[in-house]
Parts: sequence; structure tokens; C-alpha cells
Amino acid sequence: MPGMGAGMPGGQGMGQPGAGMPDPQAMMQQMQQMWQAAGMGQMPGMPGAAAGTDPQKVFKSEVDAHTSSLTHTHFDKYDKDADRIMTKEELSKLVHAQEGPDGPVTASRIDQWMSYYDLNNDGVVDPQEWAYRVREDRLQQLVANTDSDSDGQMTAAEMLAAGHDQVSVKTFMEQHDINGDGKLSASEILTLHTHTEAESSFREHDTNKDGFITKEELGALQSNETVASWFARYDTDHDGKVSLRDMAKVDYEADTRASFDAHDADHDGMLDFEEIAASMNMTKSADATPEQEATRQEFINSHIKRFDTDGDGKVSYAEGWGAFNKRMVELVTMDKAEL
Repeated sequence: MPGMGAGMPGGQGMGQPGAGMPDPQAMMQQMQQMWQAAGMGQMPGMPGAAAGTDPQKVFKSEVDAHTSSLTHTHFDKYDKDADRIMTKEELSKLVHAQEGPDGPVTASRIDQWMSYYDLNNDGVVDPQEWAYRVREDRLQQLVANTDSDSDGQMTAAEMLAAGHDQVSVKTFMEQHDINGDGKLSASEILTLHTHTEAESSFREHDTNKDGFITKEELGALQSNETVASWFARYDTDHDGKVSLRDMAKVDYEADTRASFDAHDADHDGMLDFEEIAASMNMTKSADATPEQEATRQEFINSHIKRFDTDGDGKVSYAEGWGAFNKRMVELVTMDKAEL
């Protein structure tokens, strides 16, 4: 749901609702003073510092390498019959290999792993579900490494402080900040990262560059079986051709549905208070003061009220993701000149 924390676009961490963000320039100056006071010289990302890195390249290379590595060492290795589907039995062997040395692996623990990766709850884990989770996990780690105030998102100031260069940070924010709040969550980056790969493939197969892929164009490079399954997925209006926007509509819904399903712990098609709290890393703490608990509940309830159009105290997929999906698809160009 837009406005949610870990793994969801636009999330915010624990804090006082409505509190204003500090001025980025003032924040950078303060961080630079602290950096110099510690005897560490010029802070990365500040004028005069060594050339910074491009976050787009860093994040892409890190995520691609991590996904490729874990797919080979985990998914492919334990998919014993090589049918590109990991059953619960196959996954259980992976769980035992990962956690067995630390003690007995219970059936409930295996169920937890299955629930985590089986995003559509069909009883198996396919490569898309596996890759989505692995990418999301790695992106959350990368965001956390840059997220100095631990609110679950990155600002431009935080990326500059991490050593990325100013021009690249500006471009990165413009590309990925879908909800325009000046912050980036892991899911915002994940969704557009996934689409960038799809767009590259689209341009490769659109051989006459007219902005559409026909069965003839796809068939020149793919098998008949692949053509049939691909058009069954993307040609929703059955006109025999697929545009980049057709692909985006289907893919974005699949990605956001995967995020929603990952947080819908009881798979009832709704996110209740506790599920939303868990998605935001804001579950109840035994150490919290009454004031902190009241703030937590007020903050989570404010998010629910933003999207709960029927007033039932829960958020459905349509309520939480409809506007976000529409915005994502609008970002995809249909201009032939740009293709």
C-alpha cells in the first residue's frame, strides 16, 4: 500500500506524525561538520570530495549479482527435478541446509519460509516469486545502509552522504520517487528496476520500432510456446499486439500484488491493523511507553484512514494500490519517437 514501510512504496518510520523534515542543505552541513570534527576530512558527496558513485549503477549491480548468486546456490540447487518450480518439500531441504546447524528446524518454520516466498499462495515457489523476494531483500539492505535516520527510506541528502554524486542522485530521485515525497523506499526502486529490464527486452523485440510487438516479431526470436504464453499474459485486449504500456499495466499490477500478498499474512485479501503495523516494522513493543504506543497506533490508523474508502478499518488491494498502479502506468511513454 502506498504510504507503508519496509517493502512498500512511500513508507515512513516510527516518529511523530506530521513532523517536518529538516532542510537537506542544513542537514548536509551539519553532517559535514561532524565528519570533519571526527578527523575524517571531506565527507563523500560534498563539494571538493572525491568523485561520487552513480546510485543507479551501484544498486543495479548489487541487486543483479545478489539475485543471480542466490538463484544459482539456492533455487536451482534445491529444485531437484529442474522443473523451475520449488515445492514445499524442496524448500524444506533448503531451510534445513540454512538453519539446521543452529538447531532443529520445525514444521512451522518451514511454513514461514513457504509463506514468505509463495506470494500467490498456490503451494509452490516459482522463479518470479523467488527473484522478487531476493531483490526486495537486497534492496532493503542497501536502503538501510544509506538510511541514516532509520525511517525505512532514503533522501537525496542521505545518498549524498553515502558517497553518491549530486547529478546522479538527482536523476535517481526523479526516476524512482513515484509518489513525489522526496524519499525512496525499496519497493519504489524495485518496481522501476523490474520495468527497466522489461523495457530493454521490449525494444529488442519491437524490430520495426512502431511501439508494438506482434506475434510475428516475437516469433522470430522465441518459440511458439513462449509466444503463446507471452501474449496470453500481456495482450489483454486481444488485438494481436502489445505495447510497452500494456506490459507495464500487467507487470506493475503483478509486482504490487506480490507486495500486498507478502504482507497479507492470513491471505484474506485485506490488510488489517496488525498486518500494516508489521509491514511498517511498527509492531507493538513491550518496552514502549504509553505515549509511544499511543503515537504508534495513531500513526498506523492515520495510514489506514487514507486508503480505507469503505470505512471497514482494513485496506484492500484495490484501495491501497489502485492509484499507485495508475501513476506507474502513466509514467510509461507511448511516444513512438522515444521507442
